[in-house]
Amino acid sequence: MPTPRLVAKTLQNSDGTSEVQIGFVGAAVGTRVTEIQVTSGPTTAPGTGILTLILNDGSNSYPYRELTLTNTANYEQGTWTFPNLTLPSTSWNLRAQMRTAITSGGTVSITVKGRDLD
Repeated sequence: MPTPRLVAKTLQNSDGTSEVQIGFVGAAVGTRVTEIQVTSGPTTAPGTGILTLILNDGSNSYPYRELTLTNTANYEQGTWTFPNLTLPSTSWNLRAQMRTAITSGGTVSITVKGRDLD
């Protein structure tokens, strides 16, 4: 039976250049990513900007998807669903990067759902 996975990461005080590891790392048998949800924090809007989802193989980063954020607090910014996105091994992980700085006090939350393969 595949092991379900759920990871949440909050971005704050982004400088607009740094990649942040989300904490969703592939398993030795491979890990399927099924959904990623992006929301803004409950009280302070994060500012308008672009969030980039990045696949990283342990050495290299590969931009995979982008989402334009609206300057609205407590808002579901977007949801990606993936029928075939697999992290093939433990060296692979998901990262995110804000292309602009997050407004002071603002946050962006990323929730990743998936499962390890058999």
